[in-house]
Amino acid sequence: MKKLVDMEHRQHVLTAVIQPYLDQIVHDPATLIAQKWNIWEGVIVDPLLNFGWPTITGTGLSTLLLASEYDANGEDEFKVSSVFEVPSEAVLRAVEFQRFVKSSPPLRKHRAA
Repeated sequence: MKKLVDMEHRQHVLTAVIQPYLDQIVHDPATLIAQKWNIWEGVIVDPLLNFGWPTITGTGLSTLLLASEYDANGEDEFKVSSVFEVPSEAVLRAVEFQRFVKSSPPLRKHRAA
């Protein structure tokens, strides 16, 4: 079994806990450099798209943009999907993701020892 180390805190991590998250990262087969992260169903983080902001897969549109437009247009996913020419499911996925992000506790910085 692989042993993984948190490089910032120099502590071993529980591989069984962290491995499912690591498996969501897509690596370039030639360089093994991380290319994108499938962070949520239908949502990716790719440094080459939207400056690395979460993006709806296959659209090039950020989740924040679609969710903001959904709110601004009276929660009408069909109107937003028509304007951006994406399926209404993509709009709802963006809204669901952004609501999850907003409901999550903020990350806190750990002090170096």
